[in-house]
Amino acid sequence: MIPLREPQQIELKDKSTFLISKVPCIAAREIFFNYFSFLMPIFKSFTSENDLQEATGKFLSYKENQEACLKLLSYVAKVSEDGKEIRLNHVSLIENHVLSWQQLLEIEIEMVKYNCDFLELGRILNSIS
Repeated sequence: MIPLREPQQIELKDKSTFLISKVPCIAAREIFFNYFSFLMPIFKSFTSENDLQEATGKFLSYKENQEACLKLLSYVAKVSEDGKEIRLNHVSLIENHVLSWQQLLEIEIEMVKYNCDFLELGRILNSIS
């Protein structure tokens, strides 16, 4: 497992501490392409229900989005109370150290902001948090 690149410590709203990092280029391309493809229908204006169904069929795949989430979290570490870093590179580690879906969403948002600040979505997320 490669070390975290440019790790940055974050504190979530519940005061838990994680390390986020820059995702290596090839992994980042795969992960963020899936994230943005998943979000595309949310940001698009639709003129009819058929347009929405067509876009959803092309862009939304929960399974692919979940796989991207798991890959993204493999570049995150939980910081324990004694300062130990626990990489979240397996579902069981994620389930044990990320205690709620709200925590999970906060971590995902922080990772998108940290890795995609050059894209419009990264800038939008940076401005609202």
